[in-house]
Amino acid sequence: MKVLLVSMPFASVERPVLALSLLKSEFLEAGIECDVQYLSVAFADLLGRAAYDRIAEYLPHFTLAGEWVFAECLYGPGQEPSESYPEAVLRSTWSADPDAIECVLSARARAPDLLSAAMSAIPWRNYDVVGFSSSNAENLAALALAKLVRERYPSAVIIFGGANWQGAMGVELLSRFPFVDMAFLGEADRSFPEVLRRLATDRDAALDDVPGLALRNSGVVRTTAPPEPVEDLDSLPTPDHADFFAALDYAPRARWLQPAAPMESSRGCWWAEGRPCGFCGLDDVQRVYRTKSPARILSELRELAFLWHGSRISLVDNVVSSGFLAEVLPQLVEDRPRLPLFFDIRPDVTREDVRRMGALQAHVQPGIESFSDHVLRLMGKGSRGLENVRLLKWCRESGVTAHWNVIRGLPGETARDYDDMLAMLPSIRFLCPPRGCGPVNLDRYSLFCQEAQSHGFHDVEPLAVYRYLYPFPERALRRIAYSFSYRRDPPGVDDQRARRLDEEVSTWEEEYSTGALWMTGDDGATVRLLDERPGAEAKDILLEGLDRLLYMSCDSIASRQALLRLAAGQGSDAPDCVDERLTRMLQRRLMVTDGERYLSLGLVRDEPTWSDAASTSVCRSACDAPSSANTSAARLMQMTAADES
Repeated sequence: MKVLLVSMPFASVERPVLALSLLKSEFLEAGIECDVQYLSVAFADLLGRAAYDRIAEYLPHFTLAGEWVFAECLYGPGQEPSESYPEAVLRSTWSADPDAIECVLSARARAPDLLSAAMSAIPWRNYDVVGFSSSNAENLAALALAKLVRERYPSAVIIFGGANWQGAMGVELLSRFPFVDMAFLGEADRSFPEVLRRLATDRDAALDDVPGLALRNSGVVRTTAPPEPVEDLDSLPTPDHADFFAALDYAPRARWLQPAAPMESSRGCWWAEGRPCGFCGLDDVQRVYRTKSPARILSELRELAFLWHGSRISLVDNVVSSGFLAEVLPQLVEDRPRLPLFFDIRPDVTREDVRRMGALQAHVQPGIESFSDHVLRLMGKGSRGLENVRLLKWCRESGVTAHWNVIRGLPGETARDYDDMLAMLPSIRFLCPPRGCGPVNLDRYSLFCQEAQSHGFHDVEPLAVYRYLYPFPERALRRIAYSFSYRRDPPGVDDQRARRLDEEVSTWEEEYSTGALWMTGDDGATVRLLDERPGAEAKDILLEGLDRLLYMSCDSIASRQALLRLAAGQGSDAPDCVDERLTRMLQRRLMVTDGERYLSLGLVRDEPTWSDAASTSVCRSACDAPSSANTSAARLMQMTAADES
């Protein structure tokens, strides 16, 4: 039994697909030969990295432009749902500029070249099973290639899996594309090897008792028992990323300065086990949280760092566990060289946690989303606005890059929610800005989608773009779609406020790094602030006595009542005196408030030492032997290069 796993455009070419790397390791442990082909990397090399990224990363995700690029390859000339996609979707709906539209059209013209080169370069007859991973905008490309494989090599078993084939989506897709034999509807760590073991002895083996499958039997699609989540994550192998880095070696135009090596320390979200954030559609309805042991996480991180020296390690967890923060981070800080990481956190981490992240040159994705307590409650975030600002403050202090977004447009928002945030933003513009600001998405597995009406969402239907990709009835699109359009309850916020918030976020992105507010010393009697921000009332500020006491007490958030008690203990018991001083500091943008609590914005100087930081160069481990897929990758790159010339 020999298996080929395939990653198609427009998967990210900054890192391998973790699911494929894990499956390869599991197959090899089970004695099953396996190769992985990154045709995503091959297409990035064919188009050039900038053009590929423009489609994969920079065009709005909801254009699904990468899908349309391969639509004609799948359905045939004149057979796809509609050729008016560029005008109707890119130009009219998303206001894409002419260069972006031309980039998509050019990629569409080159799509047949990739498929032709793949069919010629890859030794398909050597493989018994071909598995396709499909997430994001990869589905039509994967289906187009699978169709060609079925036509030319009918004995190969074709299997699909990934986020686009989860649950009902996979069942419907399998019923619509008869050249696909089966699909995994969820986690397949245990079920995929079991299927291969049975197929190795009997091509028609019964698979009805293998959980998490959609099967075709005499033209009828049926499903087995629900997928069984892996409970003991320590039992999983270390992912094998060799094929991805080999593909990069053969693709100079797709190369990335510092590709990431992904791993997971946990699955699911510990917050979502109780009540998930309303907008989050990352997990299906099972929502079971599991984590690896700290010892296993450390071992795997160090192994990946050794194998892929110079690569950032990207944890794909929905959110890291408290054990990761308390037990893994301190150990990593002690390592030499220190390991650069990317991972997701919740805003309730401690200042010491963030300092450790800074020592590792970490990039984090905190679940911030808003600074309005009311909006955060509508989302079910379980966090508050000032805590979100405090986290950004700590990140700036420790040199941690935070990747986050502002979500707006929830049913139930009020004008005050926007006014309070708009008043706050000019004061915090020196902190790490959001990557964007936009209305809430309605994704298949989110509570907002599953319980739409109770949350104020109505007329929920698949995004219109799906009609340009799948020539099926509306009821089928409802089962295939992951993202949905909606009409919400009458908004309590006018469009002008929403536009102002968008504009303020854009200004924040433009003006970030043009200054900061530093606390340069606290001797117990006075504290000196250095205000380098544009428009500062004074650059050098000295706070003494009660002003200093109030300011330092708000370094990690304090309530008005606590500040009044503190002032009374110093012999100043007049509330007006405290309120006046707080108001004056708010006016000077030295602190922010939610109306009852206050947070000082001055940054404590906490300069990390980077002399022992990991190198940014990319080098493969000398002990890695090339697989047969690597040979195919070389040939594929040569063929696409020849086509290009």
